[in-house]
Amino acid sequence: MKVGLHHSLKRAIAILRRVDLPKAVAEQVWAECWDNGREQGLAIRFSSVGAGGTVYVAECRNSDQTVVVFDDERVPYSNKPSELAWEHGRKYFNDGEEKLVAAYIRQLLVNQFKKQTA
Repeated sequence: MKVGLHHSLKRAIAILRRVDLPKAVAEQVWAECWDNGREQGLAIRFSSVGAGGTVYVAECRNSDQTVVVFDDERVPYSNKPSELAWEHGRKYFNDGEEKLVAAYIRQLLVNQFKKQTA
């Protein structure tokens, strides 16, 4: 028998697999696990010269909704969104809206790339 993944992490990985990025953006992005004690999911990191940001995606602990938090602050050695991002940069999606979540994440990353390379 194989070791299973937490259901929230499974959802985040399934959404990440749907995010289709232009090559120039994809080369600046990587994902790692994220856990804030409430939600468990992925931190999708974007790094460019002198700038960056993180998109956090997980299943919300109190529902079947997916929560996405965008944080454009670069906090070294931190794997959680800033309080400001958590309060003002989060968006919820209903169960079954994985395509919409992936499109939203794609747009956040593409916009951040354009902003950083302008």
